[in-house]
Amino acid sequence: MIVWRGAVSEVHCSANVLAEVGELAMSGYRRLPWGGVEIGGVLFGKNDSRTVHISSFRPAECEHHYGPAFDFSEKDCEAMERLLAAAASDQALLGLTPVGWYQTVSRRDLNPSEHARALFQRFFPQPGQVTMVVKRSKQDPLSIGVFVRDSHGRVEMHSSPQEFTLEALRELASRLVEPVAPAPPDLVPPRLGPRSPGGADPTLRPVTESGSLQRACFVPGTFRCPGEFVRIPNRAGESLPAFRKP
Repeated sequence: MIVWRGAVSEVHCSANVLAEVGELAMSGYRRLPWGGVEIGGVLFGKNDSRTVHISSFRPAECEHHYGPAFDFSEKDCEAMERLLAAAASDQALLGLTPVGWYQTVSRRDLNPSEHARALFQRFFPQPGQVTMVVKRSKQDPLSIGVFVRDSHGRVEMHSSPQEFTLEALRELASRLVEPVAPAPPDLVPPRLGPRSPGGADPTLRPVTESGSLQRACFVPGTFRCPGEFVRIPNRAGESLPAFRKP
Protein backbone atom coordinates (compact mmCIF):
# COMPACT_ATOMS: atom_id res chain seq x y z
CA MET A 1 0.00 0.00 0.00
CA ILE A 2 1.27 3.47 -0.93
CA VAL A 3 0.01 6.36 1.18
CA TRP A 4 -0.31 10.12 0.64
CA ARG A 5 -0.86 11.87 3.98
CA GLY A 6 -2.53 15.24 3.90
CA ALA A 7 -3.49 17.72 6.62
CA VAL A 8 -6.96 16.25 7.23
CA SER A 9 -7.13 13.03 5.20
CA GLU A 10 -5.13 10.23 3.60
CA VAL A 11 -5.12 8.54 0.21
CA HIS A 12 -4.18 4.85 0.21
CA CYS A 13 -3.43 3.24 -3.16
CA SER A 14 -2.77 -0.42 -3.88
CA ALA A 15 0.78 -1.05 -5.11
CA ASN A 16 -0.69 -3.34 -7.77
CA VAL A 17 -2.78 -0.48 -9.15
CA LEU A 18 0.18 1.90 -9.32
CA ALA A 19 2.40 -0.77 -10.88
CA GLU A 20 -0.14 -1.50 -13.61
CA VAL A 21 -0.84 2.19 -14.28
CA GLY A 22 2.92 2.80 -14.41
CA GLU A 23 3.35 -0.03 -16.92
CA LEU A 24 0.64 1.46 -19.13
CA ALA A 25 2.11 4.96 -18.80
CA MET A 26 5.57 3.82 -19.87
CA SER A 27 4.50 1.34 -22.54
CA GLY A 28 4.37 4.11 -25.17
CA TYR A 29 8.15 4.50 -24.98
CA ARG A 30 8.52 0.92 -26.18
CA ARG A 31 6.68 1.88 -29.37
CA LEU A 32 7.59 5.50 -30.00
CA PRO A 33 10.64 7.61 -29.01
CA TRP A 34 8.41 10.42 -27.71
CA GLY A 35 6.32 8.08 -25.57
CA GLY A 36 3.05 8.06 -27.47
CA VAL A 37 -0.25 9.59 -26.38
CA GLU A 38 -1.28 10.29 -22.81
CA ILE A 39 -3.74 7.91 -21.15
CA GLY A 40 -6.15 7.85 -18.21
CA GLY A 41 -8.99 6.01 -16.55
CA VAL A 42 -11.26 5.59 -13.54
CA LEU A 43 -10.05 4.70 -10.04
CA PHE A 44 -12.27 2.44 -7.91
CA GLY A 45 -12.23 1.81 -4.19
CA LYS A 46 -13.85 3.10 -1.01
CA ASN A 47 -14.13 6.55 0.48
CA ASP A 48 -14.78 7.22 4.16
CA SER A 49 -14.69 10.49 6.03
CA ARG A 50 -10.90 10.66 6.32
CA THR A 51 -9.40 8.09 3.94
CA VAL A 52 -9.68 7.28 0.24
CA HIS A 53 -8.81 3.65 -0.54
CA ILE A 54 -7.90 2.94 -4.20
CA SER A 55 -7.91 -0.77 -5.01
CA SER A 56 -8.72 -1.09 -8.73
CA PHE A 57 -8.98 0.87 -11.97
CA ARG A 58 -10.38 0.74 -15.50
CA PRO A 59 -8.75 2.48 -18.51
CA ALA A 60 -10.88 5.06 -20.31
CA GLU A 61 -11.23 5.50 -24.04
CA CYS A 62 -9.78 8.63 -25.66
CA GLU A 63 -9.72 9.24 -29.42
CA HIS A 64 -7.19 12.09 -28.96
CA HIS A 65 -9.17 14.34 -31.23
CA TYR A 66 -7.18 17.34 -29.95
CA GLY A 67 -3.74 15.75 -30.09
CA PRO A 68 -1.65 13.47 -27.85
CA ALA A 69 -2.91 14.98 -24.55
CA PHE A 70 -5.60 13.16 -22.57
CA ASP A 71 -8.29 15.67 -23.50
CA PHE A 72 -11.83 14.40 -24.07
CA SER A 73 -14.03 15.02 -27.06
CA GLU A 74 -17.78 14.68 -26.64
CA LYS A 75 -17.48 11.13 -28.00
CA ASP A 76 -14.97 10.35 -25.25
CA CYS A 77 -17.34 11.80 -22.63
CA GLU A 78 -20.07 9.43 -23.81
CA ALA A 79 -17.63 6.52 -23.52
CA MET A 80 -16.78 7.60 -19.96
CA GLU A 81 -20.46 7.62 -19.03
CA ARG A 82 -20.79 4.07 -20.36
CA LEU A 83 -17.71 2.97 -18.41
CA LEU A 84 -19.12 4.36 -15.15
CA ALA A 85 -22.52 2.78 -15.79
CA ALA A 86 -20.99 -0.62 -16.61
CA ALA A 87 -18.95 -0.61 -13.40
CA ALA A 88 -22.12 -1.13 -11.35
CA SER A 89 -22.54 -4.64 -12.83
CA ASP A 90 -18.83 -5.55 -12.95
CA GLN A 91 -18.38 -8.46 -10.52
CA ALA A 92 -14.67 -7.70 -10.16
CA LEU A 93 -15.64 -4.28 -8.75
CA LEU A 94 -18.26 -5.58 -6.32
CA GLY A 95 -18.38 -3.36 -3.24
CA LEU A 96 -16.24 -0.64 -4.87
CA THR A 97 -17.29 2.77 -6.14
CA PRO A 98 -15.61 5.33 -8.41
CA VAL A 99 -13.35 7.42 -6.17
CA GLY A 100 -11.76 9.50 -8.94
CA TRP A 101 -9.62 9.16 -12.00
CA TYR A 102 -6.01 9.17 -13.17
CA GLN A 103 -4.25 10.66 -16.17
CA THR A 104 -0.68 10.70 -17.44
CA VAL A 105 1.22 13.78 -18.56
CA SER A 106 4.55 14.06 -20.34
CA ARG A 107 5.97 17.57 -20.61
CA ARG A 108 3.54 19.51 -18.44
CA ASP A 109 3.68 19.95 -14.67
CA LEU A 110 1.49 17.91 -12.34
CA ASN A 111 -1.28 20.50 -12.00
CA PRO A 112 -4.40 19.42 -13.90
CA SER A 113 -5.22 21.54 -16.94
CA GLU A 114 -8.41 23.59 -17.13
CA HIS A 115 -9.82 20.96 -19.47
CA ALA A 116 -9.00 18.19 -16.97
CA ARG A 117 -10.56 20.16 -14.10
CA ALA A 118 -13.76 20.60 -16.12
CA LEU A 119 -13.95 16.86 -16.79
CA PHE A 120 -13.27 16.12 -13.12
CA GLN A 121 -16.14 18.41 -12.15
CA ARG A 122 -18.44 16.70 -14.65
CA PHE A 123 -17.75 13.08 -13.70
CA PHE A 124 -16.43 13.25 -10.11
CA PRO A 125 -18.16 16.12 -8.32
CA GLN A 126 -18.32 14.57 -4.83
CA PRO A 127 -16.11 15.74 -1.94
CA GLY A 128 -13.19 13.37 -1.31
CA GLN A 129 -12.90 12.21 -4.93
CA VAL A 130 -9.39 12.37 -6.35
CA THR A 131 -7.43 13.18 -9.46
CA MET A 132 -4.15 11.26 -9.75
CA VAL A 133 -1.64 12.76 -12.17
CA VAL A 134 1.23 10.51 -13.30
CA LYS A 135 4.10 12.36 -14.94
CA ARG A 136 6.18 10.03 -17.09
CA SER A 137 9.65 10.45 -18.50
CA LYS A 138 12.01 8.23 -20.44
CA GLN A 139 14.93 9.08 -18.13
CA ASP A 140 13.40 10.09 -14.78
CA PRO A 141 11.24 8.18 -12.25
CA LEU A 142 7.46 8.45 -12.40
CA SER A 143 6.22 11.44 -10.41
CA ILE A 144 2.72 10.95 -8.97
CA GLY A 145 0.63 13.78 -7.52
CA VAL A 146 -2.81 13.45 -5.92
CA PHE A 147 -5.45 16.19 -5.92
CA VAL A 148 -8.57 15.90 -3.73
CA ARG A 149 -11.88 17.74 -3.90
CA ASP A 150 -12.62 19.28 -0.50
CA SER A 151 -16.00 19.84 1.14
CA HIS A 152 -16.28 23.27 -0.55
CA GLY A 153 -15.69 21.85 -4.03
CA ARG A 154 -12.14 23.14 -4.37
CA VAL A 155 -9.56 20.84 -5.99
CA GLU A 156 -6.16 21.24 -4.40
CA MET A 157 -2.97 19.17 -4.25
CA HIS A 158 -3.46 16.78 -1.36
CA SER A 159 0.18 16.34 -0.34
CA SER A 160 3.67 16.31 -1.79
CA PRO A 161 4.15 14.23 -4.97
CA GLN A 162 5.94 10.90 -4.70
CA GLU A 163 8.44 9.47 -7.17
CA PHE A 164 8.88 5.81 -8.12
CA THR A 165 10.84 3.92 -10.71
CA LEU A 166 8.87 1.28 -12.58
CA GLU A 167 11.14 -1.39 -11.06
CA ALA A 168 10.34 -0.15 -7.53
CA LEU A 169 6.59 -0.36 -8.21
CA ARG A 170 6.97 -3.89 -9.57
CA GLU A 171 8.90 -4.86 -6.44
CA LEU A 172 6.23 -3.41 -4.15
CA ALA A 173 3.49 -5.24 -6.03
CA SER A 174 5.39 -8.56 -5.98
CA ARG A 175 5.56 -8.48 -2.18
CA LEU A 176 1.79 -8.80 -2.05
CA VAL A 177 1.81 -12.26 -3.64
CA GLU A 178 0.99 -14.83 -0.98
CA PRO A 179 3.37 -17.81 -0.86
CA VAL A 180 1.73 -21.11 -1.70
CA ALA A 181 2.00 -23.57 1.17
CA PRO A 182 3.42 -26.97 0.13
CA ALA A 183 1.00 -29.87 0.11
CA PRO A 184 1.35 -32.16 3.13
CA PRO A 185 3.16 -35.43 2.36
CA ASP A 186 1.08 -38.57 2.03
CA LEU A 187 0.97 -40.67 5.16
CA VAL A 188 2.79 -43.98 4.73
CA PRO A 189 1.00 -47.06 6.13
CA PRO A 190 2.94 -49.28 8.54
CA ARG A 191 5.25 -51.80 6.89
CA LEU A 192 4.10 -55.31 7.63
CA GLY A 193 6.60 -58.09 8.32
CA PRO A 194 6.46 -61.70 7.13
CA ARG A 195 4.18 -64.26 8.74
CA SER A 196 5.53 -65.88 11.88
CA PRO A 197 6.47 -69.58 11.84
CA GLY A 198 3.27 -70.42 13.70
CA GLY A 199 1.22 -69.04 10.84
CA ALA A 200 0.02 -65.95 12.71
CA ASP A 201 -0.62 -62.83 10.65
CA PRO A 202 1.36 -59.88 12.12
CA THR A 203 -1.18 -57.32 10.87
CA LEU A 204 -2.45 -55.03 13.62
CA ARG A 205 -5.80 -56.29 14.81
CA PRO A 206 -8.35 -54.28 16.80
CA VAL A 207 -9.72 -55.75 19.98
CA THR A 208 -13.47 -55.21 20.12
CA GLU A 209 -15.37 -54.74 23.34
CA SER A 210 -16.53 -58.34 23.06
CA GLY A 211 -12.91 -59.51 23.00
CA SER A 212 -12.97 -60.94 19.45
CA LEU A 213 -10.12 -60.20 17.06
CA GLN A 214 -10.51 -58.56 13.66
CA ARG A 215 -8.00 -57.81 10.90
CA ALA A 216 -7.15 -54.09 10.76
CA CYS A 217 -7.82 -52.34 7.46
CA PHE A 218 -5.11 -49.96 6.19
CA VAL A 219 -5.88 -47.34 3.56
CA PRO A 220 -2.74 -45.56 2.27
CA GLY A 221 -2.69 -41.92 3.27
CA THR A 222 -5.77 -42.13 5.51
CA PHE A 223 -4.93 -44.64 8.27
CA ARG A 224 -5.74 -43.49 11.77
CA CYS A 225 -5.52 -45.45 14.97
CA PRO A 226 -7.77 -43.96 17.68
CA GLY A 227 -7.22 -46.66 20.35
CA GLU A 228 -4.28 -47.62 22.52
CA PHE A 229 -1.83 -50.35 21.44
CA VAL A 230 -1.79 -53.55 23.48
CA ARG A 231 -0.08 -56.94 23.17
CA ILE A 232 -2.10 -60.13 22.71
CA PRO A 233 -0.77 -63.69 22.42
CA ASN A 234 -1.37 -65.95 19.41
CA ARG A 235 -1.71 -69.72 19.33
CA ALA A 236 2.08 -70.15 19.30
CA GLY A 237 2.42 -68.12 22.48
CA GLU A 238 3.93 -65.13 20.66
CA SER A 239 2.90 -61.61 21.57
CA LEU A 240 1.44 -59.73 18.58
CA PRO A 241 0.66 -55.98 18.36
CA ALA A 242 -2.96 -54.88 18.33
CA PHE A 243 -4.91 -51.85 19.45
CA ARG A 244 -7.82 -51.59 21.80
CA LYS A 245 -10.98 -49.86 20.68
CA PRO A 246 -11.38 -46.56 22.65
